[in-house]
Amino acid sequence: MNSKSLTTHNAKPTRYLTHMQEINLKVTIEEANLILEGLGNLPFAKVYGLVSKIQEQAAQQLKRNSSAREEPSAIERIPEEVK
Repeated sequence: MNSKSLTTHNAKPTRYLTHMQEINLKVTIEEANLILEGLGNLPFAKVYGLVSKIQEQAAQQLKRNSSAREEPSAIERIPEEVK
């Protein structure tokens, strides 16, 4: 089985990730851009799929977040005289 190690700042490497397992990471937009910038320094043929995947997921999340903010909350929809 092909396993990779995952290292966090203050943790020892963990050997549990296999080639096809997925993980979810939470990063800021600035951090995501830094990751993409770093990937841009690698050979295109090696990273283009990953770059595309990050960009697509970020676009979906940003679109979802912006449309959620555009709709008034339940409290905002209550008429003033009822509040």
